[in-house]
Amino acid sequence: MRGFLPPMIALLAVFLFLMVLPIILIWVFPTFEWILKVYFSIVVYFFVRRILGSGLLTYVVAGILIYIFVFQLFLLFTMGYVLYLIVGLGLSGIIVFGLPSGGIGRKAGAAR
Repeated sequence: MRGFLPPMIALLAVFLFLMVLPIILIWVFPTFEWILKVYFSIVVYFFVRRILGSGLLTYVVAGILIYIFVFQLFLLFTMGYVLYLIVGLGLSGIIVFGLPSGGIGRKAGAAR
């Protein structure tokens, strides 16, 4: 089987494994769950503070979002955050390491 489908299936399998990896680590090391919850709480708080600024409303909104995402939807939020990191770092890697080497339209071995 040739073409587009086999590499995409392999890429999807790698992404799914990386998304489930924190869940496996939580199962193996139960303390890792609390470390992630503290980290996610800090991330959510600073996200809300960046948008709303410092104030009472920030604490209320951050507390509500932390309760929903970190405690109620923990597994879904963990997998989504890992996917966000993979895509974010992957795209920034393409920009950082791909563009200085010539970008689109440059032929291999062409003189500068």
